[in-house]
Amino acid sequence: MEIKEKMPSVIKNAARVGLATAALSGGALVSTNENSFAIPQTNPYELKLEDNLQKGVDTSSMVYKVIVGGIARDGADFPTEFGFNTHLYANAEPDNLDVNRFKKTVDELVANNQSWIRFNIPRWEGSSLLNGKLLWNEEELKIFDEAIDYTYNKGLQTFLVVSPPSVEANFSKDGYTKITHDYFTTLAMRYKDKINIWQINNEIDLHSPADYSENTFEKRDQEFILSHVRAASDAIRAIDPSATITVNVSGWPMNDKTQENWEKFIEPLLPYINVVSLDLYPDGNTEEIKKLPIRVEEIRRKFKLPIYISETGICTVGCDLNNLTQKDIITQTIHELLKARPNAIIIYEYTDELKHEDFPKRPISDQVQGSFGVTRMDGSKNPGFEEIIRAMQPQFNKVANKLSDSR
Repeated sequence: MEIKEKMPSVIKNAARVGLATAALSGGALVSTNENSFAIPQTNPYELKLEDNLQKGVDTSSMVYKVIVGGIARDGADFPTEFGFNTHLYANAEPDNLDVNRFKKTVDELVANNQSWIRFNIPRWEGSSLLNGKLLWNEEELKIFDEAIDYTYNKGLQTFLVVSPPSVEANFSKDGYTKITHDYFTTLAMRYKDKINIWQINNEIDLHSPADYSENTFEKRDQEFILSHVRAASDAIRAIDPSATITVNVSGWPMNDKTQENWEKFIEPLLPYINVVSLDLYPDGNTEEIKKLPIRVEEIRRKFKLPIYISETGICTVGCDLNNLTQKDIITQTIHELLKARPNAIIIYEYTDELKHEDFPKRPISDQVQGSFGVTRMDGSKNPGFEEIIRAMQPQFNKVANKLSDSR
């Protein structure tokens, strides 16, 4: 059975187990042996909840709608997909986060029925700036070529975070916007049809797209951010008009003010993205964890776009666990988020960024950042790993039953 690559990923996965095939280039067909499911071109990835999420209501069993033969019908309970973030460095030391470890991670994710892998091309690898000119490092890029090809061939979906190299001193905003366009054009040509979601920079609601320096909401340069996102999005769409493009927003600290900032930040970017990505870090605050499905549904209703949880997790060094464990926080977060049914939940992250023996040698900030993994650098698994994986299993039996009912 042929499986088209431009389709909602849950339909693609259903096809792999003999349920459906689909094509979604510019929107239109999800077909079974007997019926066609039309996906609106205006928003091909969106499957709306039949009822709005209300406070205190468990919507985990709510039914989605699909378009069957041009008519909206109930009966397709598409599950949220899962995956992990990881890191890859072209210049990593052996036994560190190099391409061999990356491949091992891909193999383990596939073995554990995961659908997504999210990683970035670091802004200091693969390219650089010299006197305002963009220079490419082909040897470093070949490492990312190898990783992306491996992921593609293994059937995992790639959520790629991409940032141009940091600006030089006294940079020109207009000049950097042109560099951004050229940078994304080159990568879009190189990786066309192999990237499922392109993420433009990382948390640019909090970090400058020019050099990742930290900003507050009030002080950030919204006009510069807008021109940067527009340049990147235009470049990608010129190469692949059906590309899925997103920006992510920071979710720490997780509170009402953060959600308000999301809404103000995302609104002007809507012409240039077709997915909203939320980073959610409630830490061990169980009350905030319980509010997550309401926040997700409110963002979905406001922007009418698919919602991906691009990051959620907890560090094991220096974070406020509130007498809970990493397993407790991640599994509780997943349980609550499933009430809102985001398109995917991606856990940050699969492997620690530091070797266990190196933690005491590093400043606390590095220890915090380096300890989000559910596995360690030596390959061992944190306590509760199996429970986390069990919480991250899509239930394809529901898809099979609903597709059968709608025939």
